[in-house]
Amino acid sequence: MGDKFDFSFGEEDSIEGMKRLIVEEVNSFCEMVRTHAPRVKRANLPLPSRDDMINSPIHEYAPPNGATSSFTHGGGGGGRPPSPIMDDPSEDLERELAGTHLAGRKF
Repeated sequence: MGDKFDFSFGEEDSIEGMKRLIVEEVNSFCEMVRTHAPRVKRANLPLPSRDDMINSPIHEYAPPNGATSSFTHGGGGGGRPPSPIMDDPSEDLERELAGTHLAGRKF
């Protein structure tokens, strides 16, 4: 796999031309990577019958409302789980900089 990602699209002057070249290069790169990636052999497991599913011992322990977890129906928390993405990542940086000796200096 000697091919590398080609960044020559940076030489394009127009934004539309650059977008087109980036898309072409990404598609080409993905195709090249996929052809060199080892094929994962999928196990052909038989699908259980409807009767097997209904008679499954797991069904005995399922909640009466059919929920599979507290996440499915909101659980005891009531609201949405907290977002893993910060709303404004610059707030942490501002706080950190405010505590340094550079705070308040004009450059």
